[in-house]
Amino acid sequence: MAAELAAARKKAEQMLGSHSRLNKLLRQATARMKKRRSRLQNILNELELLIRMVRAYAEGTYRRIPRKALLGMVAAIIYFVNPFDIIPDFITGLGFLDDATVIGLVIKSFKDEIDLFKKYLSEQTGNSLAETQPRHDES
Repeated sequence: MAAELAAARKKAEQMLGSHSRLNKLLRQATARMKKRRSRLQNILNELELLIRMVRAYAEGTYRRIPRKALLGMVAAIIYFVNPFDIIPDFITGLGFLDDATVIGLVIKSFKDEIDLFKKYLSEQTGNSLAETQPRHDES
């Protein structure tokens, strides 16, 4: 990682001398950030669904979650809540990256169970999933 950072610093020194190259870099960074932002938003939406799924299990209204999946989901929620994980949450811009990675892995690992829960929600409400997403004021 130190070698990559040193190489990036060398490129940065060269780029500071070229207004057009620096602007191109900034355009690329902005485009990449926008792509990542939407991915992070998707992960947050899925985290909301995981929370809703575990809440339904805890309340006894939805019990069709295999123990392995339930443990993985609860572990991901614990990891998300813990501010002192691999990358501490107080590090602006980076603190959520490890949380997003863990949540993404859990979502990928238990996609089938999550899809079944989405179907269950649709059947219970008669609405599409978009209409059954948790509100931000739910806790």
